[in-house]
Amino acid sequence: MFCSDCGKEIPDSSVQCPECGKKFVEEVVPAVEKTETPKSSADVNVGAFLSEFFKNPIDAIMNRSADSYWLWGLISLGAFAIVYFLRFAFDDEVGGGSGFALMFALLCGMAGLIFSFFLLQSAFKLEKKSLPSIIAVVGLSMIPAVPVIVIASIFDFLFLSDISFMSIFLMPMIGFVYLFSGIILSFFYLEKDESGYMKSTMLVVTSFAISVFITSLFGAFVWNNLFL
Repeated sequence: MFCSDCGKEIPDSSVQCPECGKKFVEEVVPAVEKTETPKSSADVNVGAFLSEFFKNPIDAIMNRSADSYWLWGLISLGAFAIVYFLRFAFDDEVGGGSGFALMFALLCGMAGLIFSFFLLQSAFKLEKKSLPSIIAVVGLSMIPAVPVIVIASIFDFLFLSDISFMSIFLMPMIGFVYLFSGIILSFFYLEKDESGYMKSTMLVVTSFAISVFITSLFGAFVWNNLFL
């Protein structure tokens, strides 16, 4: 072969011309691998969650019971509180100010529920869950409350012929939501030993009883000060 630079004849296997120093093999620069920034496990994908939720609500929520989903839980509880407020804000007998007070009573009850789960875990000898994970599961388990309140309010309006504080469908349907949430939370705390189901059930019942008591306490305070 001949050197393309100086034209001298050189051995075929040469990688560099001995006469002029011309290199025939380019230095290989290792390619820089592109690395994607890992997405947070709590990236919001509402469509995927709802799709999973309608197929298997227990698995959908359990898959999002990590600490990083606490914001999801708060957003869900916030949506529950807002539609609850709107339900009573337009009541002829209640009005916006009282509706806000009732929403505050509901939020106090939800806070009581979350902290009851967190504080009573040891008393029932269950595996301790972190506060953020409890917020995530409690909040996500309350998602059905949003459509339930809307649908129940429509039926109440149709049957009662006006927007009234009295309700035929709303309170029973909220009770159904609490039952659904309780089942989810039982699975959240469920352990594989024989007494695990009983312990988790007792924790759920106790925590919801405390939550209902707190909500009723604030609700009674609102009623006595605004309507009596």
